[in-house]
Amino acid sequence: MATKQDHTVRVYKVNTLNQVDSWTPLQQFTDHTQTISDIDWAADRKIVTSSHDRSVVAWKQISDVKWEKMLVNIDIKLSILVCKWAPNARKFALGSACNTLGLNYFSLEENCWVCTSRNTISKAPIISLSFHPSSNLLAVGSADFAVRIVTSSFKNSKDPLIVASKVEVNTNY
Repeated sequence: MATKQDHTVRVYKVNTLNQVDSWTPLQQFTDHTQTISDIDWAADRKIVTSSHDRSVVAWKQISDVKWEKMLVNIDIKLSILVCKWAPNARKFALGSACNTLGLNYFSLEENCWVCTSRNTISKAPIISLSFHPSSNLLAVGSADFAVRIVTSSFKNSKDPLIVASKVEVNTNY
């Protein structure tokens, strides 16, 4: 995958890693209208992209050269700054400029990715996300120099995300 600070995602087949001119373009996604802020690739051949236009798009690979777009339903008010798949690829997290954390799961009834968002996680924009290998904990880094550990497991869409701990980062060293 590649993007050049624009709204286009390009997917390539890599023939030789250190010879960029040998890469073969496979597909191009132009679903965003503003700069793409983050891209993440899941282990089971899914891609999620986030953008400054407040949109999130997910794709799944259906053949060696073809990707299918999946609907993502979110209600976040400002730019999505970061997106990250869980290691089990059953959910992904979003961090936004409006201090909101979104945790997304696939709803079979609605046939789309549904976002449970919480705006009480951080006092500043969320700029970094990292899942625990179990996919049940999520480290949330924000611009207020804090890292918060939250649970990312839920039985249904109404279960809240629980802040397990908060770590302040000392920048005076």
